[in-house]
Amino acid sequence: MNLITILKIILFLIVILILTLLLKVNKALKLEQRISNYSIYPIKNNNISIMDIIMNKYNHLTKLISKKLKNNKLITNYSNKYNKYIKDYN
Repeated sequence: MNLITILKIILFLIVILILTLLLKVNKALKLEQRISNYSIYPIKNNNISIMDIIMNKYNHLTKLISKKLKNNKLITNYSNKYNKYIKDYN
């Protein structure tokens, strides 16, 4: 056999493989459309609970205070005095 016939056979097998995959996908899509009539969809609830709102405000406030305290030289120097009591386990 020469090279051209081998390439034709390989190309033919690839085309057949692609066609079978397309047929399987088409069959799955049809089945999904039939089943979708009986399926239950989740409720889309975009409301945020009161506790989540409070936690978001609290986290925002703590981040804001932390940033302000990091820039304060007096508090930074005062906290450095107590670093000797903090153990580093790393």
